[in-house]
Amino acid sequence: MEAGAAIDGELYELPSGAVDRLASLVQSPIRIGRVRLESGMEVYGYLCDPVEAPAARDISPYGGWRAFLAVNNLE
Repeated sequence: MEAGAAIDGELYELPSGAVDRLASLVQSPIRIGRVRLESGMEVYGYLCDPVEAPAARDISPYGGWRAFLAVNNLE
């Protein structure tokens, strides 16, 4: 697993097969992959494709997706 920044996230319990359905809906540069939580547990989460990351907007300085939306009045 590649290193990255620690940001706030949301954890949901999904029914069987939901991750596959979500993966079919996401569009580049977003993808679904494994992320490690502070507890050490690994779960599926939304990631930025590393090939496209240099051209994508980095939300890490905001501390998470919800904070990015709030600061940019996008909620």
